[in-house]
Amino acid sequence: MLAAIKTFPRALCHTQRAPRLRVFKQPRLSLSASSEKMADRVLYWGSGSPPCWKAMVVLEEKNLPYESKMLSFSDGGHKSPEVVAINPRGQFPAFKDGDAIVNESNGIMEYLDAVYPEPALMPADKVAKAKAYQRFHETSVLQDKMRVCIVAKMRTKDEDAFAKGIVDLKEEIPKWEAYLAESEYLAGSEMSLADVCLGTSLLFLQRQGATYDEYPKMKAYVKKLGERPSFQKSWPPHWKDSEGPGFFAGQF
Repeated sequence: MLAAIKTFPRALCHTQRAPRLRVFKQPRLSLSASSEKMADRVLYWGSGSPPCWKAMVVLEEKNLPYESKMLSFSDGGHKSPEVVAINPRGQFPAFKDGDAIVNESNGIMEYLDAVYPEPALMPADKVAKAKAYQRFHETSVLQDKMRVCIVAKMRTKDEDAFAKGIVDLKEEIPKWEAYLAESEYLAGSEMSLADVCLGTSLLFLQRQGATYDEYPKMKAYVKKLGERPSFQKSWPPHWKDSEGPGFFAGQF
């Protein structure tokens, strides 16, 4: 993930007092791996973390088998010796592909698309590729503004900072509505890595109460991505039986 974001705070991943997530006692395969031999490919992740979700969506899009190790943020799973051994920063996601290790979420996405090029998640056309990379990295602006709001609400309890963050987000959202008015996806008629970044962020905001009623392109886009098999297979487990706190209800 981009350095400007570092990592989403724990509050971004567990915004309710849901049952604490534990380490799976036995390794489990991704749903896409059932027909393939297990590879030496491991992803450590936490439920509800947009950075983790991005990596998982790409693994599903590529139909790559991997050992999926969901750990608990609340139990300090991201600081466990097992994780720190491959990511000294003690952050999720942490990813190992044989002897290759990549831990930043955007880096994982780019690595997977480069090393496993089929199906491609970046356009072949030069102009479309440039747009895809621009939007891919530009999502960090949106994510950073999301992070400001969540930290203000969940960690510092600073309502003034939260209100200011909402103003910034309200200025940011229309930019993406305008981008989505240009084409079906951010860089054309096919989904790219940029859409994985944007989609997981917008679905996270929706989880927290965003409706996008004033943004028809965005509303349709979020629905479409949320129904895509790669998103469904990697959907944060604790979202399936709990509701978010609604921080952004009535905002956008």
